[in-house]
Amino acid sequence: AGLHSEEGLNVVGATYAGSPFVLMGHNGTIAFSFTVAGVDLVDYFIDKPQTRRREVIRIRGEKGPRVVEVQQGARGVMISRDISLRWAGFDTPPAEIVDSAVRLQKARNFDEFRRVVTRFGALDANWIYSDRMGNIGTQLGAPLPIRDFDTYLRQPASEPRTEWKGYRPLEETPSAFNPAQGFLASCNNEIVSAAWPYSIPGFFDPYRIDRATSLLRTRRTPAEMKAMQLDLISGLATRWKGLAAEGARAAALNAEANALERWDGTMSADSREAALFEFWWRSMARAVFEDDLGKEWEPGRFLLDEALTIPAKAVDDKRTPQVESTRDIAALPTAPGPLAGP
Repeated sequence: AGLHSEEGLNVVGATYAGSPFVLMGHNGTIAFSFTVAGVDLVDYFIDKPQTRRREVIRIRGEKGPRVVEVQQGARGVMISRDISLRWAGFDTPPAEIVDSAVRLQKARNFDEFRRVVTRFGALDANWIYSDRMGNIGTQLGAPLPIRDFDTYLRQPASEPRTEWKGYRPLEETPSAFNPAQGFLASCNNEIVSAAWPYSIPGFFDPYRIDRATSLLRTRRTPAEMKAMQLDLISGLATRWKGLAAEGARAAALNAEANALERWDGTMSADSREAALFEFWWRSMARAVFEDDLGKEWEPGRFLLDEALTIPAKAVDDKRTPQVESTRDIAALPTAPGPLAGP
């Protein structure tokens, strides 16, 4: 979509239906886009209701409004009898978000860009910037709550240490501008190193950034960048295809094992190896997590890479205590027929 006005607004890019602004695009001076950052912006607390309020919601086509009772705990909105939720999005007025989006259309430099993309409420985004002068930059747009506890576990609301202590100011948030390496990339990866002065918890992808970085070190021309956008090699597949091949070979599927070993990790639609690996990867999630999660094993696929990286207890099947399961045993196909395939 394009927005052009007599007042001088000229911005073109991607948007969504109903919004009066462009979220990814350029205005003739700067270009901007973002991808999901993966920062953890939600905490759950063992809590109990303290106050109640009624919210009136008007629905198109209905004669009267719906009235919803909301219970508030010490740390956030109650989502069950004894659990409350705190989300960064509750702390930003919608008017501020809209104002920031409008200001983004008119931004002319990196400083203006940083100040507006960090005012989009809880939009969990890592932004990329470039301009006509040849500058490039990144800025984490997601707000960063100041907290000193394990955000991956439910915390007791009764303890003062579990209270959020505001948000990190702009100057303390992760950003980069014209780095010495000559390029920047953002691929849902962890955006800071272990040397960062404070922890940024989240759910990050470790593979795409490695692939992008390796390509950007040698590819800079427009044609090379176009080819990079269409690259189908999976870092996840190249890391774990060897384990898949071991499982296939142990099951006497030598042809499949040989194919996986020769495969370069390209996830093209016509690749038999890609289909084989994907089927195996999904099966691995069940093999590793079903003993702990039962019928709810499928969400474990989001933790499968970590479980295989540190396999000490995660892969040991509790249903067979007489056998100490290993990563190699878990890699075995449960049924040779479906794995071998046509």
